[in-house]
Amino acid sequence: MGGFANNRFFQDVEIINLEDSVGTCSTAIADYPTKVIYPTLAYLDGALQSCGGITGVDGRECYSYDVGNNTWTRQTDLSESKDYPSSSLVGEDGWLIAGGPYPSGSTKTDLRIGGVSTPGPELPDGIYYGCQVTLNSTHVFIADGFDQWTYILDLEQGVFHEQV
Repeated sequence: MGGFANNRFFQDVEIINLEDSVGTCSTAIADYPTKVIYPTLAYLDGALQSCGGITGVDGRECYSYDVGNNTWTRQTDLSESKDYPSSSLVGEDGWLIAGGPYPSGSTKTDLRIGGVSTPGPELPDGIYYGCQVTLNSTHVFIADGFDQWTYILDLEQGVFHEQV
């Protein structure tokens, strides 16, 4: 999705089919509404969801892609700019998004349910360029690639436990 080359941002989007062995594994879909690099994506509520990234606007934008109509629809914004976001699926229909602007990152997270953002648990340290993995129904592993810290979030208690 999107990209940056030769001092130029792109809006191109392709869906990749990993089961296609014929060699035509990607399908172009409608261009993203804004030029973007590094957004975070999830498949929720029967649609492709995209939030944040470096957009040249403010990095808070979220969109939902409707396959049937081949269109992107603006959703509610994130609470703040997420230039290099990481995300994980949580619970039945939740999406936890973290990340922030270079170089300080942000301690704020967003929890999105039904296309709406609410404040999520606050990280002990700012995350800038990270990764998240849902471990099970109650725990998420979060790592920052810039400052190299790791935490496990206990979703039931809303508490982060540092991993050494």
